[in-house]
Amino acid sequence: VIAVGDAGTAIKGQLTSPGAFAQLNVPSVFDLNDVATNGNALTIAGDNGNLLYTANYTTNVLPGGAAMEVLPFNGGDVSGVTHRGSTSDVFAVGAHAMVHRTTGDARLVIHDVFPSALNDAHFTTSGTEGYVVGDNLLARHTVDGGITWEVVPVQGSGVLSKLLTVWTEAPGVADAGGTEGTWLQFNGNA
Repeated sequence: VIAVGDAGTAIKGQLTSPGAFAQLNVPSVFDLNDVATNGNALTIAGDNGNLLYTANYTTNVLPGGAAMEVLPFNGGDVSGVTHRGSTSDVFAVGAHAMVHRTTGDARLVIHDVFPSALNDAHFTTSGTEGYVVGDNLLARHTVDGGITWEVVPVQGSGVLSKLLTVWTEAPGVADAGGTEGTWLQFNGNA
């Protein structure tokens, strides 16, 4: 279990020993927002447009190991990262409506035409279907691994201005959480 937080805090918990944590060796003092793992590979989303990456966190970033590599992004905060199913891809979303795909330490801008900041992304285990959510009730759905994104109509009031998190339960079904403690369910594109 890996947790991240303010001022560069990154810790690895032990499932067999609750309450036992090891500080990860991360080269940052900025806030860290989300983590994605793929085997031993670890990607961490952070403020100021930074992603941290290591191919093997079990040996590289535990105390005494090398620090994680910083992958700078042009733009604002990176709020969410998610592993894309059976691939080695990680999608990163954040301020300025950015969607980037990383494979190891290489990155590619996937889409930069969303009207609002994006807060989270999640894919099914196959890696072909996924959702992104963001500010102003923004929700998008893909069935081709993030190459194209379709609008998901979201019904809401002025009280719910942001969708903060999304989880793809199964093909065609996702849950999203927003401000004011609201949860929504999406079914495909409807």
